Amino acid sequence: MSGHADSRTPLVLVAGWNGDTATAAAALLRPGTAVVHHDLGRLREGVVVRTVNTVEDGRDVQRTQILELAHGCVSCTLREDVLPLLARLHQRSSVQRIVLQLDPELEPEALCWAIEHVVVADVVGRTDGPVRQDVRIGATVTCLDARAWMEDATGGDEIDDERTIAQLVVGQVAFA
Repeated sequence: MSGHADSRTPLVLVAGWNGDTATAAAALLRPGTAVVHHDLGRLREGVVVRTVNTVEDGRDVQRTQILELAHGCVSCTLREDVLPLLARLHQRSSVQRIVLQLDPELEPEALCWAIEHVVVADVVGRTDGPVRQDVRIGATVTCLDARAWMEDATGGDEIDDERTIAQLVVGQVAFA
C-alpha cells in the first residue's frame, strides 16, 4: 500500500432513464460540491445547456451556459466540454467533490471509459492527458422508476441512436 495521498477530486455519476436524477443530484449538493448537468435535449440543433450548481456563502448558486457544438454528437460533447470542465473544476480549491448528473440517454460506463482514456489537452495549468489524473470515480448511482423499469428493461422501443431503451436502462443499472 502506497503512502501517497490521492489528490484527485471524487466524482459521483448520477444516471437514469425514468428515475429522478435531478432530485438525487440535488440531494448531494453541499458546500464544496459542484453539481454539473449537460442537457442534451437540443443536441441535434448543435446546442447543449450546461448547468453548474454550487453552494456559495450559504446560498445555492446555479450557473447556466448555452454551448454551441459544431458536430452535434455526444462524443464531441464529452471531448469538448464535459471532460475539460471536470479538469477545470478539479483545479478549484473550493471544489472537493463533483457530481455529474447524466442526461437520460447517457450511459455511465461510456463516460467512465472516456475519463480513463480520452486525452484532454490545452487546459491551463494542467498536463495533457486523461481526466483520470484529476478525478476519481467515487460512485455511480442509477435512479429508476420501479413501476416502469421492468417494461423499460424488456421492451424493444429504440432511442434515436438505434439503441433500445432496454439496452440503455439495463446498462445503467448493471454498471452502477
